[in-house]
Parts: sequence; C-alpha cells; structure tokens
Amino acid sequence: MSRECVTTSTPPLREVGRRQAGWRVSDDVRSSVHPQPFGQPPGGGSSGSGLDLIVHGLSLSIVLGLCVLAAPLALAQDVGDPLCETPAACPVLTLDDFLDQVLRANPAARSLLLETDRAQAALLDARGGFDPYLTSGYEYKTQEDKAKLNVLRSGVALPFDLPMSPSLVLDYRRGRGSSIDPSVLTTRGGETRFGVSVSPLQGFATDKRRAALSKALIEPDLAVAVQDRGRNLIVLDATEAFWMWVEAGRILQINQELLDLATQRLDLVVRQARAGETAAVDSVEAELAVVGREGKVVSAQRKAEEARVKLDVFLWNEDGTPQTTRYTPPPVPMLPPPPDAD
Repeated sequence: MSRECVTTSTPPLREVGRRQAGWRVSDDVRSSVHPQPFGQPPGGGSSGSGLDLIVHGLSLSIVLGLCVLAAPLALAQDVGDPLCETPAACPVLTLDDFLDQVLRANPAARSLLLETDRAQAALLDARGGFDPYLTSGYEYKTQEDKAKLNVLRSGVALPFDLPMSPSLVLDYRRGRGSSIDPSVLTTRGGETRFGVSVSPLQGFATDKRRAALSKALIEPDLAVAVQDRGRNLIVLDATEAFWMWVEAGRILQINQELLDLATQRLDLVVRQARAGETAAVDSVEAELAVVGREGKVVSAQRKAEEARVKLDVFLWNEDGTPQTTRYTPPPVPMLPPPPDAD
C-alpha cells in the first residue's frame, strides 16, 4: 500500500522519511513543492523570523512522524480473513438459520433432551416400588451335635398403590429344634400362609412408596418445563451474541467507508498542494484524519473478531465437533426517515 506524503523538507530529510515509512513521494510533488532555504519561511521572503523557523520544523516533524506511524496501520488494514477469500466461502447467516443450528446441534441444547429420559427413569424407578419382592431367611444353631434351632422362612409379597398400603402375601415357614420358641415350632413339612397385609394407621393416607410414585408422576411435565426454560436461555444468549456480531460487522464496514472518505480527502488536498491552491502543511490535518480512521478500523477489526469468537461458541456440528465455517452477517435494514415535524 502506498500513499503520497507532501513535505517541505530538504531532500536528505525527505529521503529519510521515505525510507522509514516505506511511502512513495512522487516526482510531481517534489517538482511542485520546492524546498525552501534554511531559515526562510515557506511562502517566500528574504529572511525569516525565529517563529517561522520553529513552525517550519514542527510541520516537518509532524509529517514525517505520520508517515512512520501510518505504515503499520495501513498494513493491518489489508489483513483479511483467509477463510473468506470468496463470497461463497462465507455464506450469509440469518437469525432463523443460526437459531435452528444452535437448537439442533449445540451440546447445551442437546443435553436438554436427556431431561425426558431422566424423568422416565425416575418414574420407572418409583413404579418399581410396587413390584413383587421376595423375602427369605434361615437360622440354624447346634449344641453337642444336636439342632437346637432350625428355622426357615421364605415368602413373596405384592404391594398395591391403595390406601392402608395393602400387600398380597404368600409365606412359607418351617421351624424345628429342641430349644425353639413354641410360636415358631411347625411340623416337619412346615406351614404355608396366604393373606393380605395392611397398615391401617401408618399407611392410610400415604406411605414412602406412594409418595415416591406421586412425585415421579410429575417428572415428565417438569422435564418439559426444564427443557423450555433451558432452550429459552440458550436462544436468549445466542440471539444476543448474533446481534453483537452483526453490530460489530456493521461498525467495521462504516469505519472502512469513513477511512475511504478520509483517504479521498487526503488525495484531494495533495492535488491542491501540487496545484499551488493550498499550502503543503494543510495536508497534515488530512493525514491526521486518515491515521485516526485507520486506528479505528483496526480496533473495529479486533472487536469484530471477538464477536465472531463468541458466535462460534454456539455453532457446532451434529457429530459434536465445532464448526469451522465462516459466515457473513445479514444486511441491516435501514431505518425509515423520521416524520416531518409539522
């Protein structure tokens, strides 16, 4: 990138400034802007005052300093995204397409689908409390090779989800031995019992199994609410990141347009200086504007990159890998002009 820098310095200083900044000083400028003798004011005259000499030196320092500082900024402006060399490499991303990708492939959104499985698992576990269960026990004691106690208990129970916690019970018991409790003693073949077990006081209104089942029955509805809330939060954060990305891209575009205008103005001032319509020092203010606009473009580029990184957090492939595709922000509609204040 080359720019023309109008100076009123002596040839050695002009060559130094050109070597430091890497800028081009055209032959037309050198021929139209003649160096003045040392100590003579730029506008002509026989002898210059000390104030004119100081102004001349300060103008020269400012111009050379701007040439040196503007070169790296101009190089930074030319640095673009290597993944967006062509428009096809960066398709336009609308908000609807962006949110559709987020809800379909983002890990946080996909994890919300597990809430349904968790609710179904909790309900299945609670209903398991009313499955038939088997109980069994055996107690055996001997003394002097004689059985003092030989008791076997085994049974199955089927609880019901009803008041008073009824359970259908089938029980087998065999108790033998010389020191056995008479209430446990049975015949050699044992005895079998069949009946219904209830808890009229403790389990009339509810019990542990029925409370767990009642809680699990609302888990599917709770899972739907959790999913809706989680999706809303994801959509909120993703939408904010999307519009910040669009805003950063638009700000970068505006700063680039303002830089182009400042560059055109600088070229116009340079041509006026060549034609002798204005003093060469007037290009300093125009060059200051260009350098300031270049700095704003670089700052806008950094902010646009930061906004793009935040946007990439929400873009994932369906196989669980981050996306590498780059997108272009959608065009921003212009606001209608304000109504006439009549």
